[in-house]
Amino acid sequence: MSPSSRRLAALLTALLAASAASADDLSDVRLKDLAPDQTAAPQSRAAMNANPSCAARGFEVGGRCGAASKTRLCRGVAECEKYCCCAFDFDVSKWTGVYDWKTTNVLAPTDIDGALRPDSPELVDLGQELQGMEVLVDYRGKIATKTVAAGLRRLDAVLAALPERRTAPFTVDVNNCYRRAIGNEIEPLSPLGPDANAEAVCGELFVMMRLEDKPARGANEQTLLDGLHSTQDSAFLMAWPGWTPHAAGDACDLIVRDAKGAPCFGASAGAADSPKCSIDQRHAVDMLDEAAGQAGGWRLDYEAWHFEWGGKTGPGSCRCRGEGCGGIWPVTQAAGCPD
Repeated sequence: MSPSSRRLAALLTALLAASAASADDLSDVRLKDLAPDQTAAPQSRAAMNANPSCAARGFEVGGRCGAASKTRLCRGVAECEKYCCCAFDFDVSKWTGVYDWKTTNVLAPTDIDGALRPDSPELVDLGQELQGMEVLVDYRGKIATKTVAAGLRRLDAVLAALPERRTAPFTVDVNNCYRRAIGNEIEPLSPLGPDANAEAVCGELFVMMRLEDKPARGANEQTLLDGLHSTQDSAFLMAWPGWTPHAAGDACDLIVRDAKGAPCFGASAGAADSPKCSIDQRHAVDMLDEAAGQAGGWRLDYEAWHFEWGGKTGPGSCRCRGEGCGGIWPVTQAAGCPD
């Protein structure tokens, strides 16, 4: 996540806390939430609520929902606004005044090329698969593929054998792994957090459109709108709705924490605003890189916490492994794909 995205995420957290309406839980997608195929048959166009912001821009509600490609529903603000007006419901009567969590999938497909459906037999509950791990923590109730779960078990064994754990104890938080590409059937998830998906991105765009169309905005609303305008693409974490390594089931975000539970880095590392702990940040990143490499994992070049088992890896893939990641510092989006 870029610094501007992190600032906006912090802003939204503060605004939501101040709002009279309570925000929905933004926790990771969990196995218990993914009831089998509840949205396999999208609702009819007649079931959609009228969206005045769509009408004001000449976008048809419930029109022809043409995807940008087989693996991407839309890309960019203008294209995604049009697509979202077609495919997603927005109930203005439930507008909270600052934010909206009532956007629901009506006509969008429930799967997309390269992404696993939530009822895939390849997905397993990490609470069962990783039970008894020595170093990995916070995995209960979270979801990953069998391949990733096996890689995480190997990673735990490598980390547990490191002699430095006796002098500077640490744990590794399994932040999240599998994410549904289209949306969690139970509730939308924040596009500014780690759980971006189509339903949440469309909700975010509808918020922006709704605020743009209000002739008089409160201070919180104006601050939120200014933040959305200033971030745009970066607010959506470089991944517009569709295929991602997380939706494909190949990725997990992992964070080293010190003995007091403080995170030693986040998506970025080496940047001034990256989280720090009692363990040297460069050492914590290198340690996890090398351990994951021994366990068969690859790191995304520009995200310190993103590791993959399977999928697109190797030279030219924007993934590094083990000591090969050491030349990328700081680890930020600005690093790009040096390999």
